[in-house]
Amino acid sequence: MHNEFRRIWRQPWGYTEGVILAIGFLLTGLALDFFTQTPIPKPAFPYNISLATLLISVLVILHLNRKSNRLIRWLSSVPAAVSALGLFTLLSVLMGLIPQQPSEGPGLTNLLNSWAYLLAYVWLLIVLGLSALKRIWPLKKKNTGYLLNHFGLWIAIAAAGIGAGDLAKLNMYLQEGKTTWYAYDDERNRVELPFAFKLHDFVLENYPSKIALISKEGREIYKKNGKPLIADLPIDDSIKMGGFNIRTLTYISNAIRIEENKFQPSKDTGAVQAAMVSVNGKRYGWISPGNFMYTTKLLTLNDSTALAMLQPEPKRYASEVDLFTKDGQRTEAIIEVNKPLKIEGWKIYQTDYDQRFGRWSELSILELVRDPWLPLVYTGLFMLILGAIWLIFQGKTTKN
Repeated sequence: MHNEFRRIWRQPWGYTEGVILAIGFLLTGLALDFFTQTPIPKPAFPYNISLATLLISVLVILHLNRKSNRLIRWLSSVPAAVSALGLFTLLSVLMGLIPQQPSEGPGLTNLLNSWAYLLAYVWLLIVLGLSALKRIWPLKKKNTGYLLNHFGLWIAIAAAGIGAGDLAKLNMYLQEGKTTWYAYDDERNRVELPFAFKLHDFVLENYPSKIALISKEGREIYKKNGKPLIADLPIDDSIKMGGFNIRTLTYISNAIRIEENKFQPSKDTGAVQAAMVSVNGKRYGWISPGNFMYTTKLLTLNDSTALAMLQPEPKRYASEVDLFTKDGQRTEAIIEVNKPLKIEGWKIYQTDYDQRFGRWSELSILELVRDPWLPLVYTGLFMLILGAIWLIFQGKTTKN
């Protein structure tokens, strides 16, 4: 038995051994998840720096001993790379197919915080790192693309994982006219900030409301061939919908109701969209989505059907704020959706508002994100792109 083990150990490893190792890591990780029900730790600074240093040191030591050890040489081989990439890709695909619940314990429904993912992640970093190091010396021009690709991928993956403990996401709630110096994490812990915002005004612009055919009783939107009977409001035009010819006679983007069936333009608080429409040239009336001040206005078409104007969809919303820093500086800024404000390593995103009041909301909700490792991830991705470009031009040069 001992001689048989030595014979197997000494012969070259291949894809079979790689698959066995990948399955072993997967089953070991899932077993740890099942028995411990403890999410993998995410060390923050400075502990993650120590772990990164330890990992790099181990890789260098293994590389320096690769000539005298078959296993280390195999770790930088193609079968090992296929094994590591295959396992990591499998878990990534499972995360996309299985709904993930970060609040649950580690396992198939929380793979990113599982031991199975951690083992696959470390396995990939070791194989990828050794594969890159084996071409680093002697330095040759033809290895440039290879090194850029492998080191770039290693840096991007390592920085994204090791830096996860330093990623911070906070929610900040601004009340109009008040200065706020703090935000809250996911567990509602209050976090003091090195800067503050004072909300001057919340700005919301809406698209014109859509119209829909609904049931009078349940106010459910009718469907035709499985699709809801919803259409854009035909401003200065007409459309056919569900057997009805609908034409807009008057459209008011900001209106107040002055009588049960009468609207007029106004910029007062609570102003809503409203439209006078005709249906089949016979029935006339106002429709309006309503809001916190006015009830919804429907146009009855028959005993079971009514025409409704739906709540408008936001086109743009933003917060006009004053920004204060600890050193006494004050600047005006606008925080808009998809246009984050950057300050002191934080990105500030406009995420929500008090939707009950729409553009009259006096509450603005911001998301603050701080990821100090992101520049390193981008560096790795940039190296990958450079490596790909290098290989393309190297291939053309070789052909010529």
